Amino acid sequence: KLARWGLLALEDLRSEYEQAVLGSASGDESDSALLSKDDLVYKLLTHERMKAWETKGFQAKRIGKPETVMQVVMQCAHIESMSLAELLEWYKSAGFPMEQGLCRGDIAPLLKSVTVWHALPLPE
Repeated sequence: KLARWGLLALEDLRSEYEQAVLGSASGDESDSALLSKDDLVYKLLTHERMKAWETKGFQAKRIGKPETVMQVVMQCAHIESMSLAELLEWYKSAGFPMEQGLCRGDIAPLLKSVTVWHALPLPE
């Protein structure tokens, strides 16, 4: 899509941007007539990423800021690479009660959820 957007005429790019924004109710109320071609491509790309992250369960709509969602995605990828010992260390330091038989499948999803919760805006 990025290559196709780069080849579109400015008016066609504006039209595609407005369709994407209006079709998603993303809350982006920027006036596309004031945006440059590079800005429109960036906003379309960001919009597409936010939709993809939302689909993958990263709560992108609730978090709201693409930069924050990107940090959550990177932190969740890091969580996937953590050893059981590292996960248990986090679990214990977070104040959760130690239980027999805890495994990665118990702790990693919890840490991912906490990561998302920390990224949510305060009104959430």
